[in-house]
Amino acid sequence: MIGYMFVVLLGFLGSALAKGKADREPKGKFSIPALDVKSGPIVLEANQTLTITCRGRWELSWALPSAMIGGQEKVKLEDSRCGKQRQHYCSQLTLSYAQAKHTGSYRCRYRHQSRKQNAVYIYIADSRRPFVEEEKSIPEVLYINEGKPLVFPCRVTNPDARVSLVKQYPDSHVLKPDQRNIVWNSRRGFIIRSPTLFYVGMFSCKTSLNGTTHSISYLTHRQVNKIRDMYLNISSPHEALQGERLTINCTVTAEWNSRVSFKWDYPSKANSSNIIYEEMLKSKTHLVFYSLLSIPKLHSSNKGLFICQVFSGPVKREVNASVKVYDRPFIRLKARHGVCCRGSCRTEVLPSISKTTGFSCPKSHLV
Repeated sequence: MIGYMFVVLLGFLGSALAKGKADREPKGKFSIPALDVKSGPIVLEANQTLTITCRGRWELSWALPSAMIGGQEKVKLEDSRCGKQRQHYCSQLTLSYAQAKHTGSYRCRYRHQSRKQNAVYIYIADSRRPFVEEEKSIPEVLYINEGKPLVFPCRVTNPDARVSLVKQYPDSHVLKPDQRNIVWNSRRGFIIRSPTLFYVGMFSCKTSLNGTTHSISYLTHRQVNKIRDMYLNISSPHEALQGERLTINCTVTAEWNSRVSFKWDYPSKANSSNIIYEEMLKSKTHLVFYSLLSIPKLHSSNKGLFICQVFSGPVKREVNASVKVYDRPFIRLKARHGVCCRGSCRTEVLPSISKTTGFSCPKSHLV
């Protein structure tokens, strides 16, 4: 009897283990979420309904095209538990009346591990709107950064659209993609891998749809962040009398096309009736930027470190000088030869007879 029960128990355990093994997912499955659509790009017509279901091991979230964030879009997300034993998480995205602006990448990812994700690119083809972005009368400004590619972001709503990149000035000139330096990508636009000064100016992306020409304009600007030199017009330490005016000039020499911004830090900044004046001068080889800080009437609270900071894009530099503020003029005498002291003051009246240290000129008498 005991032997019979032992055999039955072994059979039950074997069946349970086999069933458990069958229910377990193969190793590596759902290491990233799975989508119920094909991996390649999908093309829908405008006003159609888009439905995507995502499935994974853990809770899911979505990253959607920017046009769908914060807008009144008809997007519906339904989360549920799924699988034979409801061991998985599912999330279904439904977009009603899809529009051209909804073209883009739809990403499903794990909430606690956003790097583990799966994506599909959706084109929403519109017979009246070939570009994802709206056509505007004012060109969009693009910045050319040293060592980085330049992207004209004229994405299209149909992967088969034929788009031309045109330089507008001084003469209209069509730039043909060579897949080396000029690359066309329907998901990103035109990519210039190594932009030179030739790519500074007015450009446009153009295409024709049903006999109508559509275009988006761009104005490129070569941003330079190189600062050649920077200095103050006073030495450190700088000495001044209480009640005097203090003017500090911060001068910056930078490359052409540079743009800089100044920031001053100094004692009693919040309570000071200071005046800041800024100016830019051009030369044939560089630009000179000035920032003048003027305090009309110094107080003892103004003594300390005066710092001029300059910013040009990610570049930051600074110079500083300490300022001493005295409440009255003085002379400091040092005995060098017995009881005989030699002294002098800073003056334009007395001849330079002896060597002194001191500040400001008191009333003096020659004996």
